[in-house]
Order: sequence, then structure tokens, then C-alpha cells
Amino acid sequence: MYLFGGLDTSLCESWGVDETDLTRLQFDVYMTREGPWNPDHGEIEIPDDWEFLPSGDAFVTRRVKTAGRFWVAWRPRGRNRPHRRRLGLWAPKETIEAAEAEAAATETQRSKRREHSARSRASQEAAYRDELEDGIRRFLAFAPEHVDLADRIAREAATRAAEVGSGRVGRTRTLSLEQRSSLAARAVIRHRHTSYEDDLFDASMDDPWDEGSALAAIVLPTPGEMLNVSRVNTATFVGAMLFFIGAVLTTPTSD
Repeated sequence: MYLFGGLDTSLCESWGVDETDLTRLQFDVYMTREGPWNPDHGEIEIPDDWEFLPSGDAFVTRRVKTAGRFWVAWRPRGRNRPHRRRLGLWAPKETIEAAEAEAAATETQRSKRREHSARSRASQEAAYRDELEDGIRRFLAFAPEHVDLADRIAREAATRAAEVGSGRVGRTRTLSLEQRSSLAARAVIRHRHTSYEDDLFDASMDDPWDEGSALAAIVLPTPGEMLNVSRVNTATFVGAMLFFIGAVLTTPTSD
């Protein structure tokens, strides 16, 4: 019998379980200095035939959860820890041992599947980067004499924007390829071919409420000035892009 301090018996009745046996339920257990604790059930005594399974092995964790009897162990928030951290699972010892045995028996097969999946993902990512790079070149549409510059911009923009896990524009599917290509190219041009980085740092040092601040001194570049923008905002950047791309766009010639 597993007794729990501070138990809400009405809650147990609504769940259809005996108030002295909550091992059939799934809930969070916080590992406090005083011992295991749950907001609804108070202090908790870990059953003798249960063990702790640390986080880390996704296969074993999934198998234990599939069995249905487990508690999720958390380290609670603290003064220097604003978010709780999951530590693992409390579950019946026999369930954990069965999951670990299955993991050992299928390790070779699962390893081969992981390798195959990794190769497949890498191939798909390479194909997507090539597709995005081609889209960026079409967006730039530089004149033949500037094709090397277009290639460098397209390659860097595609590599950066399509980086897995980066959250950058190349990872979204809510935008069309043309839109992603345009935004990726603009980002690289902004960071590599304008004074954006220096201007952003300088502007961050200014008081935005000061009328004499450099933030107010927005100057559009001229074609002869290589995007020498004193401060950057949306309108300035659009103007800079037009000047930069316009300088290398193909101009019609007569035969």
C-alpha cells in the first residue's frame, strides 16, 4: 500500500482509483529537498518495486511510457533556475528492465535504421540547399560579369538560411521558395555588403528619444556610394537593396 500525504480523495474518486494506490496514474513528481512531492497529492512515497530511469535513452523511455505506469520526475524551479527540468521517469522495475532488454536486443537493427535515416536527411538537406541557392540566383539576376558575386551571395545565403535548427527563413514552409530566396539574399547583403552591423551597434548606443540622436540621421545611399548608410531602418534598407541590385542588373543591349 502506497500512502500519500495531503491526498485529495475527491480527485481520486473522480479518477476511479483507490486513494491508497496511485501507481495506476501518470503525474509529475517533483524531487524536492524534503523528498518526492506532487501538487495534488502532496508528499509521495516511491513504491519499493519501482526504479528511477534517467532521461537520455529515448527508446527505453518510449517503451516504459507505452506500458502505461510511470511518473515523470522533475527538478523544481529555484532561485537560480527559472524553469523546471525533467530528470526522468519513476516506473516499475520490471517494466524498465524489459525495455532495456528490448533496447539491447534491437540495438544493431536500430543503429542501421538511424544511419540510413541520417544519410537520407543529409541528402534531402543538400538538395534543398541547392534549390534555395538557385532561387537566390534567380532573385539576384546579376549581369554576367558579376556572376561570381552572385554565386558567393547565393551560396552563403542558402547555407546560412537553411541551417537545420537555426529557425531562420530557410527553414520555414509558410513562405514560397521565391519569398525565402528573397529574404535570405537580403539578409546576407545587409550583413556582408552594407555597414549594417556597425550602424546597428552605433545606434544601440544612442538615446532613441533624443532628436539629435544618430537614429534620426537616416541617409539614403547614392549609386556611387557603396551603401554607406549612416543608420538603418526598413526604408533605408529597401533603398539600399535597390541601389545595390540595380548596379549589377543586366542591362539590355542591341545586337
